[in-house]
Amino acid sequence: MTEKTYTAADFAAAKFAEKDDYVGMRDEQDAGQPWTIKRIVGAYQSRCTDAEMANRLWTPVLARPTITESELRETIMGGSGFADAIRDGVTASLSRLGIEVVPDPVPTNAERLAALMYEADEKDHSSVPGGWEHVAEFLDRAGVTAPGGDDDH
Repeated sequence: MTEKTYTAADFAAAKFAEKDDYVGMRDEQDAGQPWTIKRIVGAYQSRCTDAEMANRLWTPVLARPTITESELRETIMGGSGFADAIRDGVTASLSRLGIEVVPDPVPTNAERLAALMYEADEKDHSSVPGGWEHVAEFLDRAGVTAPGGDDDH
């Protein structure tokens, strides 16, 4: 599937960013271009805006570590999913450590389409060379909507 892309708002909330062998630091020395970009090895340096960081496909470094609800459930229960009390205790402990438990990301329409196709593929044992992702992305671009998203009517 496609890599996660970030918005200018994501960079406005971040203090650091990374891409290849470069690092970005939000230093606010220049209000119009709050990011200082430096090469890890070498003397290269430049400045960027939040929008430029997003457009150039940088990755913001989260100021606070997170774990998704399903990752937490899998880690605690090994997939068995019992005892909310254990989850609540671990969640409170993670919070004290500065780790936030966040909702699972909402899958994109293309990801939901691919999941449906993999489910169908498993039932009739057919397969598509290269996997279903490219077919799902094609269908998504063509306007096909998978059930289970915000755009259901």
